[in-house]
Amino acid sequence: MASAIFEKSNTLGLYAMNVPSEFGGAGLSALETMMVEEHFGHTIDILARRAFRNVYEVHFGCDEAQRDRWLYPCVSGDRTVSIAITEPEAGSDARAITTKAQKDGSGWLLNGRKHLISDGLFSDFFVVSAVTDLSTGGRSISLFLVDKESPGVVAARDQNMMGLKGTSHVELFFDDVHLDADSLIGELESGMRQIRTTLGRVCLAQVGARSVGKSAQIMDLAVDYARTRKRFGKSIGEFQMIQSMIALDTMKLGSGLYDTTSSGGWS
Repeated sequence: MASAIFEKSNTLGLYAMNVPSEFGGAGLSALETMMVEEHFGHTIDILARRAFRNVYEVHFGCDEAQRDRWLYPCVSGDRTVSIAITEPEAGSDARAITTKAQKDGSGWLLNGRKHLISDGLFSDFFVVSAVTDLSTGGRSISLFLVDKESPGVVAARDQNMMGLKGTSHVELFFDDVHLDADSLIGELESGMRQIRTTLGRVCLAQVGARSVGKSAQIMDLAVDYARTRKRFGKSIGEFQMIQSMIALDTMKLGSGLYDTTSSGGWS
């Protein structure tokens, strides 16, 4: 089913709409992306992932030598990626990670653990955050592109999350994973800057705008129920208290839509 959904979406030109046109995407602006993501909120997370994208802004930092392997296959839908930042003791505090990447000849040796990695079972590779200078800790974080099939990479148990049906959230373990020099994405120790850029857009679009979409869908259901539910000989939507509740929530919904689209306009 996942492949069938993707094929229909790709044929219609709906896949990877957030990707700049120079990389083969639709090149939507931040504002346009917020408007599209609001509609994604009317469906479930897994459908939005399969039908529309699994391409993150951090990929745009790939240099020319990396794009054929890591970027373009994601834009075309041939490969799927997950962002692997969160650790058991490092959630919102991304600087607290303990996963490390140490120089190993011309490449790197990756060791550590991640958890709650969205879509980890389905993805082909990961963008992994790691400390590259142990003496400075969280001030020296870099990002690496890591193939799921690399020796030493283990995608472990799926950690179920309420309300996210169909999307896996896995533990990842990295045990002496050897990475080529070109696995580093962006400049060395630029990881936090890249993380902020990527997660800022993710929070605004996939959390903020989609939440507005979900709220709009719930509002439609509530209004329909108020029209059809009968009490004391008339629909409950005719009662002033119900009308007041619907009106208040409609204003909140409009405020949320304004916040996400206006923020998108400045992103």
